[in-house]
Amino acid sequence: MSVYNGELYIAEAIESLLTQTRRPDEIIVVDDGSTDQTRSIIQQYREVTYIYQNNQGPSKARNTAITYSSGDYIAIHDADDRSMPERFEYQARVLDSNSLADMVYCDVNVINETGIIINRLSSEGVYINKEDFLAALLDRQVIPCLPAIMGRRKCFETVPYPENLVHAEDYYLSIEMAKRYEFHYIPEALYEYRRHDRNLTNRHQKQMEAEQQIVKNVGKDEIFKTVERSSFDRLSKTILNAKILMKIGLYSEASALLQKNFEQDEVLFFLQGVCFYQLGLLYQAESAFESAIQQNRTLAEGYNNLGCIKSLNEQYMEASRLFEEALKIRPTYMDAENNLKLYKTKNALRLTLKPLRKVLTTYK
Repeated sequence: MSVYNGELYIAEAIESLLTQTRRPDEIIVVDDGSTDQTRSIIQQYREVTYIYQNNQGPSKARNTAITYSSGDYIAIHDADDRSMPERFEYQARVLDSNSLADMVYCDVNVINETGIIINRLSSEGVYINKEDFLAALLDRQVIPCLPAIMGRRKCFETVPYPENLVHAEDYYLSIEMAKRYEFHYIPEALYEYRRHDRNLTNRHQKQMEAEQQIVKNVGKDEIFKTVERSSFDRLSKTILNAKILMKIGLYSEASALLQKNFEQDEVLFFLQGVCFYQLGLLYQAESAFESAIQQNRTLAEGYNNLGCIKSLNEQYMEASRLFEEALKIRPTYMDAENNLKLYKTKNALRLTLKPLRKVLTTYK
């Protein structure tokens, strides 16, 4: 565990470790230069090994903690979160019984500042092999919460946390580990992730920019090879390649790839619409989003993006209606919420760039 000025929640985090049905052999907390009461709170727990370092960032702190550890299995934990009592027992049992599993991840309950459950985050796909998992990961993070992982020591020794990254270090770690190791998914909520104003991941735009650069660094050729090695069908591979190209800003190439397919598929139409929009081809984008909605009348992101086009064309009443429709379908949809307020302000419109997740998360 790494912590920086965590006096509000560090005691809850530690207590959740001490009440595990399978108690950890060691709890190592690295204090990354805290200036509040974090040190004094942690030092009340004789079961915890406390290490202080000058502020160098969470990746350096986690790597330090891992270096000081001695166990065969390593579990990560954030200082403002809580583990469910059976987490370690459940995750360790999977590693004990399956020699092919190297890393274990699970569902998480999202809680607020006071510990009330807001929603549940689950993996949006169950992947049968390493190639499928890695290919899907290049499009978007499929692990609900990286601090809820447990893995074999070799994984963390081979792939340490990237100390040069301030944002998306977890995303980098998951991709690099997925290149080398097998991930096993447990569809149980074994962890509670606390969302509050101080979360680094609330800096959503910087997080997305960092993720984009990480995937760019993989390289286009390697992206195509990775997707081709997967077991997905041909249409799914095309869509996945296009989504990854779009993630790194290559909209022309993604559009050309999508136009080679003529299936009546809502995702195909939606992605084509995004590409056209980003390329300034609004008439073609409008047609594509309309086709996507015809395929699926509950496609909230289709209504939102079509509303953006109507607003740009100064068809404000229709734009407002479309944003309202999107919010009826997905009440916590932030892009549509923003657009309904600012639909007459062209530079404030938010286009949704990819199909929405099953559970939407809000950002400050």
